[in-house]
Amino acid sequence: MKKIILTFSLIIFCITVNCQVVGGKYNDLFDKFIMAEYQGCLDDALKYTEKDKTRREAEPYLYALMVYMKFYNDPDYLEFDKDDLLKDALKYAAKFVKYDEKDEESYLLSQNLYPIVEFRKLSVELADYFYIEENYRKSAYFLKKYYKVQEIPELLLAIGNCQILSRNTAEGERNITMALEQLKNNNATFNNHSLLDILTSKSFKDQVEFLNANDEKQKATDLINLSAFYFKKDPQMAPLFN
Repeated sequence: MKKIILTFSLIIFCITVNCQVVGGKYNDLFDKFIMAEYQGCLDDALKYTEKDKTRREAEPYLYALMVYMKFYNDPDYLEFDKDDLLKDALKYAAKFVKYDEKDEESYLLSQNLYPIVEFRKLSVELADYFYIEENYRKSAYFLKKYYKVQEIPELLLAIGNCQILSRNTAEGERNITMALEQLKNNNATFNNHSLLDILTSKSFKDQVEFLNANDEKQKATDLINLSAFYFKKDPQMAPLFN
């Protein structure tokens, strides 16, 4: 967990050193953030997210994200639990991306990409940490946060694996089936390069073992057959398919 906290703190430090939002138009939020009036900045940003005229604009969500990161990194800030601050930061990161992508005239994401890229990495690191702790439900939770920012089938596959291991079988099976259909349509094959890939392979193998141990051998066999096109060429995964 220390590694995760250090990683997150480093992300926050890098963002807040260069705290100006590039390409923004909310000067009131900009001024309050620059003047370290973080609670006021957050309050105003959240008000914008609730007003009909501004709730679909991306910039207030970006400021909310930045303020929550500030609070998370402040050891003297005790008003909210650290886990809650982290969850709020991830939530507003996802909403920032969602509304920026919907607005054809907004280029905030491309101009302020660094915090979002780092949040994607952080989500996978947290998911991997909780997976190692065998808290599969929480691992799936952080992967789903990432999925809200970037809907990729590789991520959906890892989510489904974790859901089955946390005994959320029905939803897990749906997500795995959907992910494998998308991967097959994309002619995708497993790379095993990133931390997400490593987590996907671990959770897939553990899931097959889990199904076999619970007398669901047919489900395990069906899963292996269904996913052979994706995993079979990887030397570390090949033994499952022989």
